[in-house]
Amino acid sequence: MIEILKGRRLETMYIKKHWRKIFFFLLLSLLLFLSLFWLALMLFGLVVVYVLIFHNIKRIRHRTIHRISKGIFFFLFIFTTSIGIKLLIVDIYRIPSSSMENTLFPGDVILVNKLTYGPKLPRSPFEISWVNLLFYMNEKARMAMDENWWPYKRLSGNHHIKQGDVLVYQLNRNFFVVKRCVAVAGDTLSIDKGKVFINKKQYIEPETIKNTYQLQIGNKRKFYRQLDSLALQISVYPDNKIPGMLKGIFSHKEKRLLENLSEVKRVEMELDTFDIKKGLFALPKGTQWTLDDMGSMIIPKKGMTVKLDFFTHTLYKRALKEHEKVQLVESNGHYYLDGKKVDRYIFKQDYCFVMGDNRKGSMDSRYIGFVPEENTIGKVQYVLFSNYQERFNWDRFFKNIDDIQ
Repeated sequence: MIEILKGRRLETMYIKKHWRKIFFFLLLSLLLFLSLFWLALMLFGLVVVYVLIFHNIKRIRHRTIHRISKGIFFFLFIFTTSIGIKLLIVDIYRIPSSSMENTLFPGDVILVNKLTYGPKLPRSPFEISWVNLLFYMNEKARMAMDENWWPYKRLSGNHHIKQGDVLVYQLNRNFFVVKRCVAVAGDTLSIDKGKVFINKKQYIEPETIKNTYQLQIGNKRKFYRQLDSLALQISVYPDNKIPGMLKGIFSHKEKRLLENLSEVKRVEMELDTFDIKKGLFALPKGTQWTLDDMGSMIIPKKGMTVKLDFFTHTLYKRALKEHEKVQLVESNGHYYLDGKKVDRYIFKQDYCFVMGDNRKGSMDSRYIGFVPEENTIGKVQYVLFSNYQERFNWDRFFKNIDDIQ
């Protein structure tokens, strides 16, 4: 019994003495298990450099020089590590608009995980925090700040983009957008009367998805009393187009609660109407696409061959010009790619189709078109905190995005 207690005591002492080594070994094993080999190698190299430099600093006998050297080393180590974490592991963003209500609200501060899809390496020094300040001070460098200095490169992640992911992507050099992926590369998407179909199966949307609805009610006074009893943060107002009808913007969950009220006779989604000036990303000849009726279309996939005709040219010309960086011109039913006559095109990269959870209040793929994989920054993992409606929401403090319903 005494020998067992002595053995346990020795184990405890060993763990206390070598906890840093044990933690480092476990972390390294976890990264290798997640197939993040580049991060494991980087972490190993960082620890080796730290140990070597710190060991040499300890050999400095002059007390003042030793303290100064130690201070400079720790500052540079923390400085470079913080830049590396922001570039390669996680970043923080603030939600500017209501396009993702009721999942994310204006003012929400979110944590974006870059390891999920793999971090996108910066394409110019202006994308590196703190380092970019040096280049902003250089007039010659500022003239090229909107250009790509280095080719596109993404380190490996542990997952691919999947349907339902809330992700951050780069619209341009300085503008980042948060939306939900509804279709990935190779999927066939269509939107029919506001319902999204992927590969001919209806996409089961989260409860937080919002849309505009029309309500037919019975007794108005009783209805408002019942509405107050639900304590929902919603408002209804008269529909100017249809006398006697009310209108409002509700999530799926809110719509279901309203339908259960005895004074609510009917709740129907208000469908978008055709308007050629609306500015949708594509409007093939002979179609009347709207925000709620669109497709069918295949989301471009790397290596996918598309036969060129009037429909596919209209559908993909924006992606070809802006992301594939090719000039496709139609002339008398024939197609010319960078001046060469062609009848098909092979895509160079993967794309996805994104939509805002606030369906009628979102500038998403229905307007801007397909989002290339190289523009994605990372997956939204947590809401760090929320000050929606100028009050701190404790129920959303460090909330996992997958738990918001």
